[in-house]
Amino acid sequence: MRRTLVMAAAGLVLAAPAAAGQKHDLDADKNGQITRAEFDGHVAAQWADKDKNGDGQLTRDEAGAKDAADWTAADTDGNGTLSQAEFTAKKSAWFTRADTDGNGTLSTAEATAAKAAKPRR
Repeated sequence: MRRTLVMAAAGLVLAAPAAAGQKHDLDADKNGQITRAEFDGHVAAQWADKDKNGDGQLTRDEAGAKDAADWTAADTDGNGTLSQAEFTAKKSAWFTRADTDGNGTLSTAEATAAKAAKPRR
């Protein structure tokens, strides 16, 4: 019973929402691991969802950014918007931190721990 509950909770993490009302399944092959390729595909889908006007830049409104410090850190060129490269770099850094064993994939435990480490606002 406990294992079933843990796996169900982990499944929610692996299918985290990318944008309001939309989901991009991070574990595309349903093997219980998120590979870098699966994650990168998820990030690309997030970008497409968020760049509503298609100008190749995300405003804070488009990104839904609430944390000014996070936004400033991600906006490496300081122009007030995020390019796709800046957006991808921020997400990639999260994956690297979450992959605590350095094997290039996120286990359910790693994904759960990483999401719990920084609560959504």
